[in-house]
Amino acid sequence: MFNAVRHVNPSRRRLLRRVGLAGLAAGAVAAEQLARPAAARAANGDSLVIGQDNTGTLPTTLENTGSGGGLDVTASIAGAVAITGQNHTTGANAYGVLGFSVNNAVGVYGYSQNNWGVAAHSTNTTALQAQSINGVGIVGVSNVVTAIYGQSGGTNGYAETKDAIRGFTDSSAGSGVRGENVNGGTGVTGIATSKAKGGGGTGVHAAASGLGTALRVDGRAAFSRSGEVVIKSPSASATVTVPGGLSSTSLVLAVLQTAITGVFVTSAVPNPSTGKVTIHLSKAPGTGKGGGTAKVAWFVVN
Repeated sequence: MFNAVRHVNPSRRRLLRRVGLAGLAAGAVAAEQLARPAAARAANGDSLVIGQDNTGTLPTTLENTGSGGGLDVTASIAGAVAITGQNHTTGANAYGVLGFSVNNAVGVYGYSQNNWGVAAHSTNTTALQAQSINGVGIVGVSNVVTAIYGQSGGTNGYAETKDAIRGFTDSSAGSGVRGENVNGGTGVTGIATSKAKGGGGTGVHAAASGLGTALRVDGRAAFSRSGEVVIKSPSASATVTVPGGLSSTSLVLAVLQTAITGVFVTSAVPNPSTGKVTIHLSKAPGTGKGGGTAKVAWFVVN
């Protein structure tokens, strides 16, 4: 083959060279077209093409009427995202990803074995918002550690505690947890129950270290284990039943609310077995100035 080409006349040899160069150029163009992605397809009704942008002007619906999943997308490279949803519009109903479900199924489910199941991030507004019309907005459940952790500020206070809800802040003007009610109800409720005999939990625990204040109350405070008892002459004592009962460490405070000459509280004796307190006066309030009736305020601690 080489000898045949070598012995042709010069003009024919130049022609063969031009044809060979043209073939090589065509092959290079074809290879380049195969190497780079094709232009985005933008016709409604076209098939989805992998490896290039697919654009349409109508919604795309994928439905699986069988028992399997509708769409399974997997990312196999570290740092890659399996599915990205973007919305370049604005408005109340503009979503990057919308999960919708009926018949008691889950709208969006996120699962991870060793990291966050669902991550939410926002630069200028709320990162995660949950709203329910007839149910609970957010439910956090953990079988081992903190169910819900909330942090404000740059200091990292994350810790896997046994608290159901844990709030942390590094701001002197903020609160770790704040509950507010503007319609006459309760801002924060703490309830502790125990079925153990003689045992009980703590509804609200206030603690402070150093010069901090464990509990501050701005406004009136109400205590169910307090009250007022009236002692009428000729009695010099009265017995009251304490809500919640008494323990061996209960302390009872009693102060006379009526000014009667020579009459004062001599003792307030708790009885843990009956859950009652007997308040004793120095004498019956039937003599002296203002005699006849004595009012005593009492208060139980512990």
